[in-house]
Amino acid sequence: MRALAAGLALSLGVGCVVLLLNSCSTVDRTVAVPLHIEGATYVGDKACLDCHAKITRAFPASAHARLHSDTGKMAGQSGCESCHGPASKHVAAGGGLGKFIINPGKDTQACFKCHQDVQAQFHFPQHHPVVEGK
Repeated sequence: MRALAAGLALSLGVGCVVLLLNSCSTVDRTVAVPLHIEGATYVGDKACLDCHAKITRAFPASAHARLHSDTGKMAGQSGCESCHGPASKHVAAGGGLGKFIINPGKDTQACFKCHQDVQAQFHFPQHHPVVEGK
């Protein structure tokens, strides 16, 4: 009876170790660092709405709409500023093309902050729409 109990305990212990090792090796631990603009702070999506109403209306249908979260725990991890960086200086300057804001269409490095897994694809010999500004 002791041998059976010891064998069962050993099997259970081995099973737990295998499960633990497998689960730890399959967890995605990539950390995306928020974009940085010197001296700027995050202001939230509502600040973008005043000047970019047409874009913000179309945003829910975009591929990046899933990034929007009102419950984000870290500033800049969701919404407009997750791709364009903190917008306080852009808003204070009254906007303007390229003024204190990141344009991922022109600076693909901004895309690689989150899309590290596909960065190599940008170097393939075929065309890539992001690199071509599309």
